Amino acid sequence: MTQIASNVFNRLSTIWNEADVPDLHDTGTALTKTALDTLIANVEQRAPVRAIVGTKEALRPLFTFAGYVTVGSTPLAIPRQLQEYGDTGMVREYLGIPVVILPQVMANTLPNPSKKLVRSDIVLVIGQEAGVIGLKGEMQTQEHIDTSVQPADYYLHVWQHYGIAITARERVGMFRIV
Repeated sequence: MTQIASNVFNRLSTIWNEADVPDLHDTGTALTKTALDTLIANVEQRAPVRAIVGTKEALRPLFTFAGYVTVGSTPLAIPRQLQEYGDTGMVREYLGIPVVILPQVMANTLPNPSKKLVRSDIVLVIGQEAGVIGLKGEMQTQEHIDTSVQPADYYLHVWQHYGIAITARERVGMFRIV
């Protein structure tokens, strides 16, 4: 499942560039509150925001400012989020929007077994109904009984093909760390 999530995330991060939709694409040396709030506002002009997605490395700055809101010029603490950050070192929600932290997947193959397969320089802000996941064909199964051991081992493999289509790419905002 982690491999599927990393493939989807990597595909989403290449659906357009800064020249296509400049208000949905931002860059910086680190994610900032101002940049994320602006990106969320720009996506919300098109659709309600459903998730903020990235690796822990890319989202790390979010964990430091997510526990505060600014009223006028005074930052006020949000105790629940500060407690969660203190307990886990991360937060699962920002401004009521779920934060999805993707685990980093390594290639684990030669010549570079520590090559990162999930981009850690991208944070995505995903709006409602940005795309669809389509299932194709029937559920397929394969059974196998290994009688060389007693009691016999029974194996059942089940799979179905799927595809992903981004039908409203203007509902996906991207912050790229340079």
